[in-house]
Amino acid sequence: MTGALGKKQRASILKSIENTSPQKELLVIATGQYLGEGFDCPRIDTLFLAFPVSFKGKIVQYVGRALRNYRGKSSVRVYDYFDAKMPILSKMHFRRLKTYKALGFEAEEAGSAE
Repeated sequence: MTGALGKKQRASILKSIENTSPQKELLVIATGQYLGEGFDCPRIDTLFLAFPVSFKGKIVQYVGRALRNYRGKSSVRVYDYFDAKMPILSKMHFRRLKTYKALGFEAEEAGSAE
């Protein structure tokens, strides 16, 4: 989805995502702007956070979408990217880590995942 799409087109795409058959694989790549309030797809089990944000409410909203119960879903994984050489981005990352911990996640360093 891009900003060039009209409101009706975006709504149609979101409805299509939400109604995808459980037998079909589903990959959703979008920004929080397009998957904000009202988006409901409990199948989501992985989140890639690749933009700077530290507001706890936004993190809870984004991660909460993946934490919704869904038959057959046994785990949720969040990949958080940041530029350690940029102090402000590093600071935001460490704020997000506190929120992840409050949501029950354990942090793993890059390269330490299975």
